This record gives sequence, structure tokens and C-alpha cells, in this order.
Amino acid sequence: MNFKHFHAKTVTLFTVLTVMLSHSVLADSPWQLTVCYHDDGSVSMIDVKPITATRKKMISPGSKGALESIPISITWLNSENKTLHKSKTVLPLGIRVPVLENSSEVGMIPSEQVCVLRVIGPDVADNPTQIEINNDVQEFQLFAKSATAESQNITNNQKLNLSLASAPGENPPTMDGPQTVEGALSVTKVKDTGPDSNRLVLVFVGDGYLESELTDGTYASDVAATIAAFDDEPVWQEMLKGTNIYQINVASNQSGADYEDASPSAGGTLKDTYFNCAFWNYDIERLLYPDWTGETRATAAADSFVGAGQWDQIVMVVNSSKYGGAGGDIAINSAHPSGPEVSVHEVGHSLAGLADEYDYGDGSRHTGSNPSQANIDISATSPKWSHWIEASTTMPTPDTSSNKSKVGAFEGAYYKEFDIYRPWRSCTMRTLGDGFCPVCAETHLQELFSIISLTDSVSPDTSSDVTVISSKVFTVDDINLTGISYQWFINGEPIPDSSNLSSVALSTAQLSSASQQVTVEMNYTSTMMRQGAPSQTHSWNVQNNGTTTTGTPHWWLVQKGVDVTGDRDSLDPDGDGQTTAQEYLANTDPFDGASTLAITKITRRPSDVTLEWQTQLNRMYRIEQSSDLITWVPVTEITGDGEKATYSHIPSSQMKLFFKVVARVQ
Repeated sequence: MNFKHFHAKTVTLFTVLTVMLSHSVLADSPWQLTVCYHDDGSVSMIDVKPITATRKKMISPGSKGALESIPISITWLNSENKTLHKSKTVLPLGIRVPVLENSSEVGMIPSEQVCVLRVIGPDVADNPTQIEINNDVQEFQLFAKSATAESQNITNNQKLNLSLASAPGENPPTMDGPQTVEGALSVTKVKDTGPDSNRLVLVFVGDGYLESELTDGTYASDVAATIAAFDDEPVWQEMLKGTNIYQINVASNQSGADYEDASPSAGGTLKDTYFNCAFWNYDIERLLYPDWTGETRATAAADSFVGAGQWDQIVMVVNSSKYGGAGGDIAINSAHPSGPEVSVHEVGHSLAGLADEYDYGDGSRHTGSNPSQANIDISATSPKWSHWIEASTTMPTPDTSSNKSKVGAFEGAYYKEFDIYRPWRSCTMRTLGDGFCPVCAETHLQELFSIISLTDSVSPDTSSDVTVISSKVFTVDDINLTGISYQWFINGEPIPDSSNLSSVALSTAQLSSASQQVTVEMNYTSTMMRQGAPSQTHSWNVQNNGTTTTGTPHWWLVQKGVDVTGDRDSLDPDGDGQTTAQEYLANTDPFDGASTLAITKITRRPSDVTLEWQTQLNRMYRIEQSSDLITWVPVTEITGDGEKATYSHIPSSQMKLFFKVVARVQ
């Protein structure tokens, strides 16, 4: 593969893409666009498809650690050129060179590169037929550091003509299904921790492995070695508990990679491999990377076997004992013993967005603004990671062995020797194999939790009211990371003995209202996180619909302190002649004999007698009369409204009458 610099220039991006649409997705749905720019300035639209629903935050692969990101806008149009939707994202460009002591290469913008863009687009039902892509700034600077650390400025305008095109030998993309990939491929899910829709998903692909090297376990062993390099990092030991890993198996016609024996100028050998990986890219021996067809095939394989939008990072393992690799939306490492550490470092860029912490010892000084990456800062006294620095640590921190395990501010990072600082004396982002410092580990976890949720699912569903007749189990299915704790509440009051339980069973005896809110608070704690630890809350609106056989609500009995089991409402605890069930109807206290439903005022006039009493909402009051206190005759019913009610009686004779008020539920 040939590489060249892309330097400062004015770039206009525009494309019109006609696609055949046949799927139905939700309005304002996620889409994945796969594009590739070429040496001649053109850009191919390789694939476009809607993304299957996922709970993960949608991030374009490689965008976190891109050498350069071009802001672009995407306009979705229908056949009448009517705008349906506008999206904004960035075009992530560049690949990174593996770390090597005393070497000054950083990375470059290759002449051809595949970019996967994930954006929100319109509903397919809106009939989008065209896509226009434009850069959002008139000028932007692309910087690629070469072996000689030189850069140039090009001021002429260049138009990148984006057009619908397919990779050589492949069919044009359609919306009818996953993009077709060549070759006899299969997939093995080597690590399954839960649903891909809420997991970090790594996809491993292998280049330069013969069919026999697939069947004899050579390829699987090399993948396992790379996974083990991640697992050697304490932060990845935790992250892998929430990570799914796929291994895509594809045979190449020849073993190895281009130019692994010698450089092109020295007559190095070309190999016929599936992903077309080569050493000596851009005249850098260890820069091992596929060409754009190989990138396209890797992306298509991940989409086909895992799903567009479901995978987060592709890691390519190359069957060569020569040290090499690269970083970007695809992390590349060879089967050299130190090769797997390359991918660990490079994923630190592409996933966690970390900066390189090494410098060249050339006396150079950092100038300009403070970089945004979490692990570098221009301040020697109050850097971004001050929450990790102990009060006794000298600032700036001397680069001595006594400070090897201290977080401080060590001068020299981001390729400059002076005026910029790193958190640790030596970290994986500075030297391979040294392990991530606390700041870089914390940043990994922060980025992980920006993508996935602590919760896979909850039961019952929180979108509608939950009815409890006797008891109900409330469950949170978490992602099974160490350090997730729980606390449950009913109307803000902690439920006893519910700490650190992912599931609680609540009976009607615990629910003292007809309607209440049940809440669980989840918190993640780790010694590797001092800032940005995630928390989540889930709430249910719960209706206590339990009743006794006579119809007394359990919630009322709970309020009054009556056992809801065994129909205790048939008893008369206060001995006032009224059962608890009758006390409920009267809304009186079953444990207070003086608490009764009573006529509070009687007004006698020559023409009538008026009775007055306090009513309650949701009660009907029946007035009954009797002349002998034995036979009672209903005379009227009144609906309670929470205010005082009156009833007037006009006597038809001078006979003695008795009245009583009887309450019942409406």
C-alpha cells in the first residue's frame, strides 16, 4: 500500500447516493455509512444500512483516537429532493504507527482509507433516496507526522467527488441485507457476557492464515494471545466482564504478510492474503496495515457476522512473527510476542481517546492550547487528573525511580519533551508493557460506561403501572461487573435489608398506599475510578390492589397497622362494636374506640330536623331511620366529597324517629 501526506487544505465534501430501501426502522433511526476515500481524491460509498436497535451509545469506530477528524453534515433527501433529516458527525482519518523506542513516527493519513460513520437518519418510511455529505468548515488542517517529522502546507482547493461505488469484485450495496463478503468465512463467539446491544463488542479477524492454520488452532491461539494481553491489564480484567468477543475465521491463499522478509525496495515478497496486509507501509518497517479493500472486507465481515452498529472495535491479527501493527478504527498486531501489546496500546487511542505519552527527547516544546485528552496537560500544578495526586507529591514530579508508582505531573508527552505533562513515569501509552496508569485506567472505564449501561433489563417493565395482588418480585439484570451496588426504596424510604440485592420481593403488606413509587438506585464503585463512576435509577409506579375476602384494601390495613393475612378485618380490636372492615368503610381508626362515624350536629326546627356529619372521598353514605331501633329503613344516599354533608327530615307525625349514617365504598 502506498501512503502520502494529507496536509492543510480546503476540502469540500459532497455526495449524492441513491439507495434501494426495503426495511422498516423506527423514526429518527440509526444508520451506518461505510465510505472510502482514494488517492485520486474520489470517495466511494461502499455500504449504507440501518442499524438494528441497540441500547449502546452510537459511536463511529476510530473516532475517539483519530489523528484528524473532519466535521461533516449529512443531509437525507427523498426523490423530490426534499430534506428529510440532517445529521452531524466527523470523518475520522489516519492510522497510528506502533510505539518503538527512539523512533519518531506518529501516524499518517493514508492515501486510501475506509471510514465507518454511524449517525441518526430518517425513518425508511419517509422514503429517503439520496444522501448529501458536506464538510462543516471551510478549511481544516490535516497533519501527518512522517519519519523525518516534516510537514507541508498545500493551499490549493481540492474537491472530493463522492459517488456510489463498490469495492472491486463486489456488488453495489443495497438495503436488502448485510453486505456480501467474499471467501469461506465463519465466526466463533469466544466470549459471551450478555446481549451485544449492551456490551462492548470486539471483533477479531485474522490475515495470512492458511486453512490448515485455522483447523490446527494456530489462528485461535494467536487471537487468544492478544486477548490475554488485554486481560493482563487490571482495567481490562474488569472491562472484559462486560465485553463480548467474536473471532471471524477466514483462510488466505498464502501464509504471512507482504514484505515481512524485506522492504519493497529490497525485493520483499508479496503474499496473497485475504485482507492484503503489508509491512513497510510509508517506508516504516513495523507499520503493518491492510489496503482499502482489506479494510472494506474487515468491516463487511464484522457487519455480516455481528451486525452493523453492534460491534465497537475490530482487531486484526496477522500471521507473522515479525513485530508490527497499527492503530485506528482497526487495531492491527502481528503474532510477534510483543505484537498483542500493540493492540492494547492502540485501542487505548481508539476506544478511550488517550494521547501518546512518549516524547522524542529532542528538546522540543509544546506550544498552543491545552490538548483535550485526559492523560496529558500543560499544567504542572493542577492537571486534569489532580484528583489522583496525593498532597505529598512534588509538582512537577521528578522523573526518578522513587516516583515510579506515584501519580503526578511528569514532563514530556505528546511527542514533546518540555512544557507538557503526563500522569505517570511510564504507562502503556508511553512504553508497551508497562501497564496503564490510574488515569488511563479510569478513562477506559469512563469511556466504557459512556457506551454501555449498568443494566441489561428490569422486570417488571417500568413503562406501565405494576399491580400487586399479594406479592411481586422486582429484578434488575445488571452487566455483572464487580462493584455494582443496590439500594431499594418505597416512596423515598429505604427498604430494610435490601442493600446490594439485585432483586426484591415486595408484598402488599409492605405497600402502605394505594399507589406508590418503588425505586432502585444502582451505583458502580471501583478503586480504579475516582471521578465519573456511573449510577442508574429505575422506578416503578406500583398499585397495591390486594384486598381481604370482604374487600378491605391491604394498603389501608397496612396504614392502620393491621395484619393483611387471615382476614383480620373481621375482628373488632377497639371493642366499639365495629369490625375493622366496617371501620375501613367509615374511615375510622380500628384501634381507637372513640374514633367513630358519627352525626356531629343536629339542628331542630319546627319544620324539620337537620343532621350533619363529615364525609370522606370515595364513600357513599346511606341515611337510615327507625322507630324502634330494630327495623331500619333506608331513606336516601349521599356521595361524600371530603366536606361536611347534611340531611334534613320533615316529620309527617309526632312519632319518635331514630337516624343513623352507614358508609360504604362507591
